[in-house]
Amino acid sequence: MNKLKFSILIGACAIMATACEDKLEEPQKGVYSIDTFYKTDDDAQNALNGMYEIFEKSITNANVNGIHNAFFFTYNLCGDDMYAAGEFYGDNDFMAQLNEFRYASDHGDLTDMYKSFYRIIYGANLIINNVGSDGSELSAVQKRCVGEARVIRAYAHMMLAIVWNDPPKITEVLTGSEVITNSDHNELLTWCGDECMAVVDDLDERQGTSDKDGTVKVTKGFAQFVAGKSYMFAGEFDKSKSALKPLVESTNYALVPGERIGETFLKMGDGNEEQIMSANFAYNSGSSDWNGIIDRSNWMYSNIMNWRSGHMAGSPEEIQMGWGGLGLRLDWCRDFLNNDCNTKIPEDADLDDFATTLVYEKDADKDKRWRRKAWMKHVNEALYEMSYGAKKDLKKDGTPLTREEKEADNKRGIETYLYAYTYFWEYKRQARIEELYPGKDNVSLRNVLLARLGEAYLLYAEACARTNDNDGLKYLNAIQNRAGSATVSSELTLDAVKQEKRFELFAEGCRWADMVRWSIQDNDLSVFDRLKDNGTNIPELYDAMFDANGPEKGTGDVEGKHRFYIVRKNPNGSNPTGLDASKSDQLNKYRYFPIPFSEIQVNPNIKQHEGWTTAETTEE
Repeated sequence: MNKLKFSILIGACAIMATACEDKLEEPQKGVYSIDTFYKTDDDAQNALNGMYEIFEKSITNANVNGIHNAFFFTYNLCGDDMYAAGEFYGDNDFMAQLNEFRYASDHGDLTDMYKSFYRIIYGANLIINNVGSDGSELSAVQKRCVGEARVIRAYAHMMLAIVWNDPPKITEVLTGSEVITNSDHNELLTWCGDECMAVVDDLDERQGTSDKDGTVKVTKGFAQFVAGKSYMFAGEFDKSKSALKPLVESTNYALVPGERIGETFLKMGDGNEEQIMSANFAYNSGSSDWNGIIDRSNWMYSNIMNWRSGHMAGSPEEIQMGWGGLGLRLDWCRDFLNNDCNTKIPEDADLDDFATTLVYEKDADKDKRWRRKAWMKHVNEALYEMSYGAKKDLKKDGTPLTREEKEADNKRGIETYLYAYTYFWEYKRQARIEELYPGKDNVSLRNVLLARLGEAYLLYAEACARTNDNDGLKYLNAIQNRAGSATVSSELTLDAVKQEKRFELFAEGCRWADMVRWSIQDNDLSVFDRLKDNGTNIPELYDAMFDANGPEKGTGDVEGKHRFYIVRKNPNGSNPTGLDASKSDQLNKYRYFPIPFSEIQVNPNIKQHEGWTTAETTEE
């Protein structure tokens, strides 16, 4: 923590002083002293605007690593639903290290996000510590500004606690003399909830479901969301339910209808009726590449996340093709299809075989399975049902290619192979062409979604299930019905809520934190069962049309139509990967992220987590 403070605050001031010392003989003009700032409503609002800029940049582009946003990867890759993919083994290895549990305490994304949340906390503390510091009574505007800062500070602490367990609680602008130590996990999270509830009445409300501005600033709804989630992770289930109830009952928010379910995660859905809070990207045509565009956007998101275009003969025109960063695990796909499409694929089915039979196509209601269609695409859907543009979808006479002609078309398909891909491809978080910055295919202009009503419904349903309150059933059912799912619960059970969270909140930064929480709150280590083999039996998806000398054929003959098959490989060899919760050393080490190596170096009062040596880094 001290390192963060010195590098960002003291270091910046020192640079400014050195640069100005020889060049300015007069006091700098247009600069306010901290003793004269924070006095008026305008001062408070201007300081709040500055805090939001720190907040937005720290969420969208925390990139000491340089080429991507760390927020998504930190909170998603340790789960049991996806592979870290890429062009080949070793490509985007910062992702695979998390996914395969072979990261160290100097991991770039973990370090970036840890420090980024403390940057946010610093920006919030500047307001909280200084507005009204002269003892004067706060105006309504000042109360609102301080309230928004307290909620943002609580959110940052909450996000740290749910994956780092016991990060320091920082409530003051640091001077350099403080002793910074670990916090208590549950006490910190309870404090986060209490902070939000203490100021909820000072905050603005979103003004109805069409109020887009009310989704990019702290409102009562976001304070209630952060409070409810914080209390949930602290095990304060009654308090979680009480905080969330006015939010789920509010008319300022609504679930989008099923046919629009996918838009909430795209630019077209920014500010829609379901969104509670997003880190806002404000488009400014006068911004330069490196000042206002790249540093405030999801830079390189589309490159890393989107399907691997370089290994394909053609690509759907709606998708910005990329580096193939995420693959879907077939055991997750099987369970999702069984839940949403009633496919009844048995547990012991050959996972590399069931998807080739396209069992989901036998579902009479498949066109109404809104969530299934928005969350994933089967390889056949990607190749034959998505548009590749007129030149590839039409014959010379202008008539559309038939399905049979597309199956024999060498202008689509997989020319080499897709590493860590199976028959189903992640579609929910794919960047679309229309959301990219004009002329820049590596800058996504979408806001970063932080809270939505769908998650609030499921948090409330879980709190109700844990307190024997059947009121949560209607909110669980609302999620299931909106999804078009074949599974609609007739009673509220904790298992039903957990299952629904696994599918509804896929790739939203919830799964790993929930798995860790459930392993502790419910004393249930079985939640980690699917993580034992992470890093082994990695799939590679091949297309027999192009695979003249591939691992299956080996004959040199090329088939006349597309046929897909999977080859499993173990690129990590004998190196240990995965998380086996039956082994206490692995469980203690990987259940929470390590405090970043750089922080332990600078602040010896912070204790490293069990299982990690103080100096353990990637190089070791």
